[in-house]
Amino acid sequence: MEYKQTRVVEGNENSPEPWPGTPVEMAVPSPPLADVAGEPAEAISPPPVAPLTAEGTGVRRVAKRRLNPALMEGPDVIVIRRSTLIGGILIAIVFFTLGLLIGRFVLPAPGAGGVGSAIAGPSDAGLADPSFGPPNAKVTIVEFSDFQCPYCKMFKDNTLAQLKQAYGDRVRFVFRDFPLDSIHPYARQAAEAAQCAHEQGKFWEYHDVLFANQQALTIPDLKRYAQQLGLDTRRFNDCVDSHKYQASVEADVQEGNRLHVSGTPTFFINGQALVGAQPFEAFRSAINEVGGGG
Repeated sequence: MEYKQTRVVEGNENSPEPWPGTPVEMAVPSPPLADVAGEPAEAISPPPVAPLTAEGTGVRRVAKRRLNPALMEGPDVIVIRRSTLIGGILIAIVFFTLGLLIGRFVLPAPGAGGVGSAIAGPSDAGLADPSFGPPNAKVTIVEFSDFQCPYCKMFKDNTLAQLKQAYGDRVRFVFRDFPLDSIHPYARQAAEAAQCAHEQGKFWEYHDVLFANQQALTIPDLKRYAQQLGLDTRRFNDCVDSHKYQASVEADVQEGNRLHVSGTPTFFINGQALVGAQPFEAFRSAINEVGGGG
């Protein structure tokens, strides 16, 4: 009988395959004895051997040994030691406990009705941030946005105006920066420039120009837009060149990280997260859920 060795075939560890040409020890019947002339020789019978008993001399007692699992028949036999099994169970319990702790103390709890995460809204969305609507409005929507993000532009073009028209003074909208530096290299400097425009009371006008020109956000472009909007260009240029609002933009990014923002646009409607360039109907449903639909 030929024994097979097993190797791992890429993509399927359970595909045993014999290695061709592998030397194996086999039981082969011996040919009959022959004399010099080639004629069959007389078989020689071995001398009789007296049976040995335990009491006989020259008998060595062999201690009982456990069966070696490696000698068990069948290529699919798996032997698991008791200590290994117990260790595996303990490891599973440890990871299960860690999962419960992470879910309880690290990850945000799911919000009601599937609107988003029931976590606290941004902590410093005061008058210093660009906003419209009364500070005491029943509903506050906070957007984390990126001026190079195409989906942020989609929200601005399709939904923002509908929110203004539908809710008017019943909703306050706050804009916060969350530039995705790894994929949008000009978004952070555009965010700083928008804050310089905000300093002169022209944030929303500048905001619209930036989204309309997402492919042209170099420093000369940013300064040119300020001139087109009639801003004090010397003051604006000094603001941009000195990175006056670098810390302010970074503070928004850190706040977004604290709130588990991972993409743009991300909105918080009275603390309930709504992610992506959602249609107006999604915002209306979320606003109704927090009691602002009346």
